[in-house]
Amino acid sequence: MAYYINYSKRLKVEIDSTYIDSNLSDFTVKVTDDMCYIPEDFWDSVKSDGSDIVVTSDDGETKLKRDLIEIDTTNKILELNFKATTLSSSATSTFYIYYGYASGAETNDTDTYDSNYHLVFPMNDKSGDNSKIVDRTSSAEGSKGSANNPDETTGLITGKAQNFDAGTETINLGNDNFDEITVTMVVRCNYGYSYRGIIEKEDAFHMYYYQLGTGEWSWRGKVWNEDGDDVLNHTGADSIIIGDRKHIGIKYNQTTGTAYYLKDGVWTSLGDMTNGKTLAQNSNNILLGFNSVYQSGLQDIDELRISDTPRSDEWVKAEYYNLIKNWDFMTITPEKDATTTTKTWGERGTEDYDDAGGYPSKDTSLQAGSQANTSFGDDDDLQLKTYNTGLTAVGLMRFPLTPLSGAGVVSSDINWASLKLVVSNALFEKDVTLKCYLLDTDFGKTKTDEGGSSNPAATNEACWNKSFYNTVNWGGGSNFTVAADCSTLFDSKIQHVNDTPEGTEIILDVTGYIKYVLDNSDSDNFGIVLLFETATSGTVYCYFYTQDEATAAKRPELTVNYSEAGGTIPVFMANYRRRMVQ
Repeated sequence: MAYYINYSKRLKVEIDSTYIDSNLSDFTVKVTDDMCYIPEDFWDSVKSDGSDIVVTSDDGETKLKRDLIEIDTTNKILELNFKATTLSSSATSTFYIYYGYASGAETNDTDTYDSNYHLVFPMNDKSGDNSKIVDRTSSAEGSKGSANNPDETTGLITGKAQNFDAGTETINLGNDNFDEITVTMVVRCNYGYSYRGIIEKEDAFHMYYYQLGTGEWSWRGKVWNEDGDDVLNHTGADSIIIGDRKHIGIKYNQTTGTAYYLKDGVWTSLGDMTNGKTLAQNSNNILLGFNSVYQSGLQDIDELRISDTPRSDEWVKAEYYNLIKNWDFMTITPEKDATTTTKTWGERGTEDYDDAGGYPSKDTSLQAGSQANTSFGDDDDLQLKTYNTGLTAVGLMRFPLTPLSGAGVVSSDINWASLKLVVSNALFEKDVTLKCYLLDTDFGKTKTDEGGSSNPAATNEACWNKSFYNTVNWGGGSNFTVAADCSTLFDSKIQHVNDTPEGTEIILDVTGYIKYVLDNSDSDNFGIVLLFETATSGTVYCYFYTQDEATAAKRPELTVNYSEAGGTIPVFMANYRRRMVQ
């Protein structure tokens, strides 16, 4: 297949038709670093301002409209929207993102968004003026209340969002009128206040938090038509869980006179009014947060979109999966217009984990506290835990890389490398950052068949207190510590509250790990450390399947893409065909 002129590097984007109930035209697709695996080569090769980024259709040459909202190559942040001419309901839809052309001079297209979008706010502050947020469909702006501004905060998808404290914080989006309307957004309620404003155009439409009873929180929608008639309803007692991200919205269909509320990609009727009537028309402003009726709640708001048409069931379902459940919706695979090879470790051979077999030669967990001298044996999942702000369990893995170096592959041949892990069990009471570090200290293999909290470490097995029990300390002279036993950070991913169910595939960029070992030697390859980092209180744990899992697709997989070098790679490494998702 042809490449876009002057480009040799691209990412292949595939969208699963399972989540497209009918063909969609001119749908805005969002691609971010937190949604999908973005390889190290992208950050190394793309221009720092992203002006070389081009998006095409499946032929690799037809250029599509794109809007680059944010790129930070140092911190590996990407927020990119593009207009998909068609999303198919019957077959995978394929697109390409090109990068790495030094003379690229691409600019953003305001018509990345279809003609029915009236306002699109990713909720980033305007550059150089944090009193405003910028609409991506035009040069329109939303003005924050001068007396009490919401603050830019970490995004609920990626990039930035706006954080509203309880009180009078507000953003004014202007006083435009609509015959019919759709409003959607991603929100997180951080504390359950009764009757707190989300968005309002007074006497036209209104969304706000509502207390159903002790511990039961919901949000209400209300819509008025041109005759002053209104309908009011709420979303049910289970609609708001403190800390959850929710995709919510409201719409009005003039033809039928029906108003709807949105919860996680599904429309439900608020009620019917006289058909054929427009939405109420007036000079009142559209206000986020504090409004004419209620104060703002303690909440974050991200990705606000307002359309002058009632969006279909199929449209908002696709939007929900794109923004919230992207590991199902989208797959990204790196490609390069050159002779390259992609190979995967992960094929289990003998139960002895022989280094020649191509699967992890070691994996184990370390737990602090009462289990600091415990060995987590071969049949245990890889465990990561935090309690409040303290680190209580980390996971260690080491892959043998001699098949690469033995075939003449050097670090400059490496294009990208990824590690796939599959969640077996998880509890997230707060957002955390999953980090992958280089391990600087060697550790003992755990061979305890039973494993778990009832099994003290045997001699030379790894545990929290000793790298080799009970003979060798960790690098700091005693217990494991991040400062003494970890160095280079290879990748980090934000994991959101309740968004990581069993079976979720998490892809980490470990290109730096592969290059480090090839630049040194496999004898310096002690492996990697996986851990959670957080600054807020709450319990988080996540268990990952290991190479002992009976279902092969759930085991860890290390995938390396490299330019052809001399020699051959052993046949035990199967061609990579796993989906790259987060």
